[in-house]
Amino acid sequence: SESLQNCRLPFRRSSPCTPVKLLIVEDEPALRTSLVEYLRQDGYVVEAAASYEQAHEKIKLYQYDCVLLDLTLPDGNGLDVVR
Repeated sequence: SESLQNCRLPFRRSSPCTPVKLLIVEDEPALRTSLVEYLRQDGYVVEAAASYEQAHEKIKLYQYDCVLLDLTLPDGNGLDVVR
């Protein structure tokens, strides 16, 4: 539609011009930094967590459109974050 022409992708379909917010949960610093930088360059709003505890806290406080999750975190199971 015409109102979407001024939006910078990626945006939520249900809310035009509202960017997609992602949480990256990865304990390996180089991989986490690389993912965050790449996705931010593509226009995503990205937050990162390095541990189960950080991820759990962020999910309690904020809403994300998508969570990219490492399943083997040093302080907990990534699947427990999903639960």
